[in-house]
Amino acid sequence: MRQTITGSKIAFVIGSTIGVIIIKREPDGNLLVTTVCALLGGTGVLAIWKLIKLL
Repeated sequence: MRQTITGSKIAFVIGSTIGVIIIKREPDGNLLVTTVCALLGGTGVLAIWKLIKLL
């Protein structure tokens, strides 16, 4: 159980970092857009990680 919690946190951090990096390259990357993209990126990578763990 401990590995799953740690893996989930790492996956979310990686996804949110990717989301922030992608949106900061855009000219209108304000705080709201950056936050939303970080949450979407983190959630997307976390979902993919969970699917990979199920297979």
